Amino acid sequence: MDTNEQILELIAKMNADMQHGFEKVNSDMNERFDKVNERFDRVDSDMNERFDEVYSEMNSGFDKVYSEMNSGFDKVYSEMNSGFDKVYSKMNGGFDKVNHDFDKVYATIQEEFNGIYAEFKDIRMTLENEISKNINQIAEGHSFLGKKLDDALKIENEKELMLIRITRLENELRRLKAQVKLIN
Repeated sequence: MDTNEQILELIAKMNADMQHGFEKVNSDMNERFDKVNERFDRVDSDMNERFDEVYSEMNSGFDKVYSEMNSGFDKVYSEMNSGFDKVYSKMNGGFDKVNHDFDKVYATIQEEFNGIYAEFKDIRMTLENEISKNINQIAEGHSFLGKKLDDALKIENEKELMLIRITRLENELRRLKAQVKLIN
């Protein structure tokens, strides 16, 4: 046999030995994993039993706490409602006072507004009656000036001034009547 064949034979033998070694390791590991699985199953069973006991005790404790909390919440709720009723009553009294005060302020503002409105109407009437008439009369007087002689113009000017004075006096009389009316 030559060297190559010897090497191949040696490799084949080593391969068979390794294969046998792997099978033995695999078999040993499977046995050990089975033992570990058995232990885990026992631990799992024990833990489930203990968790069931703890769960039962916790539920009992939670039920007790829940009952006590409900009782406490009922008391707090009752006290809060009582407090809210008191606050609501006080707020209604405060709103009544605010409404009363608002009515007083509104009446005062309304009186002031009426006074200002009366003054505005008086100014408007003066503008409409006195100033507008005066402007119209002056405009008429100017056109008339061009048509008449100097003597006629003097008489007309006096007449215009008299009309302006009369209109002004009429408006003053009207304002005074309005003020007397407001006083009464």
